[in-house]
Amino acid sequence: MKLRACLLSLALGLSLGLGSANAAPKPRVLEPQRKRGYRALTAETFRAKAKQGQKVSIAWVRFAGIKANGVLLVEGGQRNGRPLRSPLSGALWAPDRLLKDRLRKNRDSGRLSLVRGGPVQVFGKVTVKGKRKFLRLLEVRKLRSLVSHFEAQAKAIKSKLASARLTLVARIEQATAAFPAEREALKPTLRSLREEAKELSLVVLAKTPLPKGAEAWIKTGLATRQVEFLAKVCEHPEVGPKLRERAETILRTQLRARTYLGRWYSETGYREALGFAPSPPALMRAQGWAKVRWVPEPLAFLAKQAEAVKRKGLVFDVSRGLRAQALAQGQVVKSMSKKEVVAACVRSLGAGGSFPVRVERYRETYKNKKRETKERTWELWVMKNGLRVVFVGGVVATKIEP
Repeated sequence: MKLRACLLSLALGLSLGLGSANAAPKPRVLEPQRKRGYRALTAETFRAKAKQGQKVSIAWVRFAGIKANGVLLVEGGQRNGRPLRSPLSGALWAPDRLLKDRLRKNRDSGRLSLVRGGPVQVFGKVTVKGKRKFLRLLEVRKLRSLVSHFEAQAKAIKSKLASARLTLVARIEQATAAFPAEREALKPTLRSLREEAKELSLVVLAKTPLPKGAEAWIKTGLATRQVEFLAKVCEHPEVGPKLRERAETILRTQLRARTYLGRWYSETGYREALGFAPSPPALMRAQGWAKVRWVPEPLAFLAKQAEAVKRKGLVFDVSRGLRAQALAQGQVVKSMSKKEVVAACVRSLGAGGSFPVRVERYRETYKNKKRETKERTWELWVMKNGLRVVFVGGVVATKIEP
């Protein structure tokens, strides 16, 4: 009877998935936790609001390693290509030997692997020494990437209000201000949120069409920072002069919009319409610029392509025979000289399209294998048919078809 009871319980357990070696574990969503007895603060508010003896949790701390004395290293991001110091730098301390050992092995308190610059949530007790505040760490927990966190939040929005999307846009912009790679990865999400907010606002504004609804269009345009809404008020012939003047004032002063060829543009859109783009970090380093500058779009394009080429490696192994074959067919390939590119374009485009219609270039310094400082020149040719050819040191590094 005992044997039969054991077999029955085992069969029941297997049928429920208990103790099965093949049972898949539930995926763990690494979101910030709210623990009882802990006050949730941010990196920016810790020094101002933390009090002696208080238990505090701080989410989205960027883990960068740990010193021998137990001080947690924290990344602060960058601005205009230069590293920033985190507000928590030197304030997080792990005296516990077990926690310190795990952090040295790039593991959190739950033994999950950590990566440099990856987000974590820290829990600890506040200690005040003189004018300085420290957080004596009790626990460090890995968090999911900020990109996946905000992407999930965007998908979870159920509200039909445009303000819900715009609030999330503001949060994303604030959280990624010092982390350009994450801002770049979240651009599709930001674009989608803004488009949804715009569509929802248009649904509401459809109930109050112009010119009678001019007041609502102005109010919504300012709240959502949509230049297009205010521009429609300015352009509508039946809107009164006072409301039109008010809309123009908001566009110029609060939204910093500009007119170009009879059309209103946002500050960024105006510069883009003129053919300019923000300087990429690679160009800023090469030129020694501390702040982002607006440069011709082809120059910004060249800097981005140069970084992509360097990531793949500056080794072009196209033989002379293959180059000659490509030249005969009027094709441009890697490691071609400028003369070969001109000759190839003569064959494919004729004499009128053999030379570039625009050229951009910049120089950068680098260290060779002997740690000697050298200089290389990057150059972009924009051909008549839209083909863009990138040179480094006078030879083709890559080409971008129109």
